[in-house]
Amino acid sequence: GAVNSGDGNQWFDLNPDTSAGTGLSQLISLTTGASYTFSFLYDGGGGGTTTEINYSIGTDVGGHVSTAALNVYGGTPWAIFSTTFTATAASETLDFLPNGVLSGGFIDNVQITANVVPEPSICGLLGAGVVGVWQFSRRRKGVIS
Repeated sequence: GAVNSGDGNQWFDLNPDTSAGTGLSQLISLTTGASYTFSFLYDGGGGGTTTEINYSIGTDVGGHVSTAALNVYGGTPWAIFSTTFTATAASETLDFLPNGVLSGGFIDNVQITANVVPEPSICGLLGAGVVGVWQFSRRRKGVIS
């Protein structure tokens, strides 16, 4: 049957044939010590033995999501997984691996985004600007300390 994408019109079947351990693996670049959000959509397929998708990013994050109750062919909505992690190396391997064979492990919209934290110097400049505007407005009103 036709598979509707979770986002857009592309998706990835982790086990398109009867071979166990098909999966997906890719080397990614990170900034050591930086915080990231890792997320993806997932769904299951009827007829195969896959009941979960294992995921990992090196040693920084890892686990599995259950696809046992999901059936993309039967119209179940895509589920979402999301977590945050701190990178411990400049490059890691992103892995997705189904636990069974033939249909049952679909992923879509995989994202790894950096969580931006404002620099302390920017906060200091913003605070100095607010104080400067406040003092300027007091002087214009004739209130001088």
